Amino acid sequence: MSESRPWLHDLVDIRQTELANDLPHEIETLSRNVHSALNSGHFDHNIFTRVADHFEHVTPDFSGFTDVGRGVMLLQDIINARKKMTEANPGYRSVVTDSHTYVDKNLQLADVMLVIRHVGLPGGREEDGVQILRWRKGKGGWMCTRSTTMRCAPGLTDEVTGYEESSSSGDFVKG
Repeated sequence: MSESRPWLHDLVDIRQTELANDLPHEIETLSRNVHSALNSGHFDHNIFTRVADHFEHVTPDFSGFTDVGRGVMLLQDIINARKKMTEANPGYRSVVTDSHTYVDKNLQLADVMLVIRHVGLPGGREEDGVQILRWRKGKGGWMCTRSTTMRCAPGLTDEVTGYEESSSSGDFVKG
């Protein structure tokens, strides 16, 4: 466990157990391939056959214009929203900077936590976020059934930056 990630102490990483095998790498690769296909504009990529047509997409209220909804959604709606986003912002990419996979003891469910840097946002902004993709093993292989996304709100980012810049003087006044 990394000292910079103390919240991981309650989770079991399959790589740290006797269950260690190629499963974490396989699931992480599937998850990264989803972002790779989206970034390259291959919206008909075969990786999307591994994403359930109806799956849960959950985002907090402050995720802004990339929030395409909550609850059960059509995969095509999410792809259409990404197309619209990249048409309006051709430089937009979701860059996976780190990932961790957690698998249930029966090896039937897996959660992949992706640390993502969103680049090419309007105004040249960049934002960090976390996405958790839930994968379920079925007869046809692994299917992505849920996406949970957490992103920093632009206003919050500005506030945090303002506090950090002014904190060196000892004053905690919004900068």
